[in-house]
Amino acid sequence: MNLPDFNQEQRKVVDFPLTSSVFVEGGAGTGKTSAALGRLNRMLIEYPGQNILVLAPQQSLLKPFREFLSKQEKFSGGLPNLTTISGLAVSMIENFWPIIWKSAGFHNPAELPHFLSNETAQYCMQQVAEPYLQKGYFQALTIEKSRLFSQLLDSLNKSSLVPFPGNQIADRLKNVSDLDPAILNSYDQAQEVILDFRDYCLKNTLVDFSLSLEILKNNIWTLDQCRDHFFGSFKCLIADNIEEDIPVSHDLVNEWMDRLESVTLVLDSGGGFRSFLGADPDSAQKLKEKCQQQFVFDHAILSSHQILEFKEAMDSCITHTKSRVDAESIDSVFEIRNYRFFPEMITDICQESDTLIRSGEAGAGDIVILSPFISDALKFTINHRMKELKIPVAAFRPSRMYIDNPIVRALITFAKVAHPGWSLAATRLQIRHALMAVINELDIVRADLLVKTLARKSGGKIKLGSFDLITNTATQERISFIIGEKFERIRFWLEDYISLDSQPLDIFISRFYGEVVSQPEFSLFGDFESADTAFRITASIRQFRRFAGEFLGLDHISSGREYIRMLEEGLLPAAIRVPELTGEFVSILPAHAFLMENRQCKYQFWLDVGSMGWWERLNQPLTNPYVLRRGWTGDRKWTAADEISANQESMLKIVRGLISRCSGKIIAASVHVNEYGSEQRGPLLQSLQTLQKRMFISGRENGV
Repeated sequence: MNLPDFNQEQRKVVDFPLTSSVFVEGGAGTGKTSAALGRLNRMLIEYPGQNILVLAPQQSLLKPFREFLSKQEKFSGGLPNLTTISGLAVSMIENFWPIIWKSAGFHNPAELPHFLSNETAQYCMQQVAEPYLQKGYFQALTIEKSRLFSQLLDSLNKSSLVPFPGNQIADRLKNVSDLDPAILNSYDQAQEVILDFRDYCLKNTLVDFSLSLEILKNNIWTLDQCRDHFFGSFKCLIADNIEEDIPVSHDLVNEWMDRLESVTLVLDSGGGFRSFLGADPDSAQKLKEKCQQQFVFDHAILSSHQILEFKEAMDSCITHTKSRVDAESIDSVFEIRNYRFFPEMITDICQESDTLIRSGEAGAGDIVILSPFISDALKFTINHRMKELKIPVAAFRPSRMYIDNPIVRALITFAKVAHPGWSLAATRLQIRHALMAVINELDIVRADLLVKTLARKSGGKIKLGSFDLITNTATQERISFIIGEKFERIRFWLEDYISLDSQPLDIFISRFYGEVVSQPEFSLFGDFESADTAFRITASIRQFRRFAGEFLGLDHISSGREYIRMLEEGLLPAAIRVPELTGEFVSILPAHAFLMENRQCKYQFWLDVGSMGWWERLNQPLTNPYVLRRGWTGDRKWTAADEISANQESMLKIVRGLISRCSGKIIAASVHVNEYGSEQRGPLLQSLQTLQKRMFISGRENGV
């Protein structure tokens, strides 16, 4: 990766003495990360690579640094350490386990720690919580088990990343006005389960995300030999996007700065999109005071003057202040379109994307379709229309439950058929949906006929019969020989597999996906999203298999069965992330996910801007990002007015972030009747309509 030509602002940062601490802040697209890469380039000349630590809140934000290092042919020493605070904690716990296990509260000195992923943490939380559920805990809540477990873990995580004692979680959650009295007892129950989960981890030598942070902060960093090892390893630090990181990370960086030779901190002044995960921009800002030199980038490199004017105009509409922006200055970069029905909106947006691509104004990779949430109906409709237009598309829903994904359901169904000895019989309905997911030409009528004819029960299990043995010619013709041929390819492969010894579930899925359903004859061929889905589910199963083998003592057959059971109970993805895929495709993803990916695009479509999802946060009764944050003193109740103010600030931040990451045009789509058949007129739509009125008045005054 060649470094760009630096502008005057960037050159000052790059050339500033390395033996100093610098703080770089500015909006998105102002060249902060490029300046940090320039300093990294200088560090690699003066320091061995292994003496450099590059820190970011999540792995995806380290992508520019990975790409830069992959292109460097000459530098001394090893590679710099590119990691997150969680990754650093895991590494240091492994290194210093023999001397910290006792002070950390673990019971068994002979056992090495098992590090829990999101899935395995939920699995362990289920083991702890199930007896409480049987006793009637959480009856005041209507919530899926998987959401219950994830919210309990989230509250525990927040107590560790702020930090505050875990026995204060209930009191903090209760510090909200107008709570339903029925839910108050649930907070005490949540704290009881959370503390029991922590004891379970200590007894069984398990380390989840929250415990890893506590050990790093309280048990490792307090030891002289641990600090000496750290500073003996690292001389230079680059921390990017610190506004998206957690308070504990900021505390450690603050201490590191006293002994590191070179420190570069980078803050996006409009960030903080991960606040629901514990990001704390206020805590990050305090690091500025300790830096020897501060730089402010206020020139947007990738944003046009019109985009910046649009951003300022939207600011004034959301905050209900006067605007100096003239209509003509933003007319070319913003448009709001009104639709009667939801399908009409989707059709027009897909057609507009096709027009942009065919005219050469944009490639597929320059277009992003954004919504607060990506529903099944929305994804299916856009995918279907884009496929008709021959436009590659990939939809990402990072926090969606695996079992809600039709590709995952199909792969798991075929796994059940391929492992008759696992006592996990697939139903005819599951087989019908699985076949429809992988065979393009198969509609629901022919799929139902195919399954009724060839999926036969034998000993409580479903066995697939041969299409060639259908004696009724009319039935074969109704199903069609094209579909029959594809069905036979699947059946032959499964029969060959069944005749051999069964393999671990992750290996089966990897093979079945790669050798059969991703081949040119099937609908998953060339499908970016299904490839990522198959990769993610395979990695998740492999991780669970290793955990089940090491901790639970399960063989690969038992671990596969247990994983499927957990999956069908609503196992969540391993991380909230957007995959790093290569290729040209239109991206469809939630607005928050796009912002956390931190990349630029040329055209943005904002769907259903009347939706309240652009403004209000998800209802999570057992966690709260505001009362569990560091800045919340608890000397008063969190009120409805506080919630409204926080929602308004969040929407303003999202809008600013989206506009800052667009270099061409934003088209906002308003629909009178949304996909659920109702009408919503949320605050974003109201702000956009205010802007429309101001543009009209400004245009009339200017004679436009």
